[in-house]
Amino acid sequence: MYNGHITPHLESLPEKYQYRLCFGLEAVAPAEVIEPTLRIIVQQANINLRKYELDLLEGVRQKAFAKMVTYKCRIAVYFDRMVKPQECFSGRTSTRQDRSQVGKTVQSYQRSETEDI
Repeated sequence: MYNGHITPHLESLPEKYQYRLCFGLEAVAPAEVIEPTLRIIVQQANINLRKYELDLLEGVRQKAFAKMVTYKCRIAVYFDRMVKPQECFSGRTSTRQDRSQVGKTVQSYQRSETEDI
């Protein structure tokens, strides 16, 4: 068997005899190849169950999203009930009063340009 060549008389023999002639042992297939073990059967069942659970998971996510949207709508309605509507006046950008011209830090008089320091 040099470079993948097999002598012509070995090609006519069944494979188990070829194996025996090359390595001196008879080839025996393990029992797992012929009949699947319980571990293999359970593993396949687990794979199928996992695929089924992943399919159901999409439905669970959709239900959770729907509950979240419903909850947000309820919170918005509750918040809107508590807020008092106010009219907006043109020219004002804030509803707070302007207190920058009131208090101790405001100069009580304007300096004139002719006044020396």
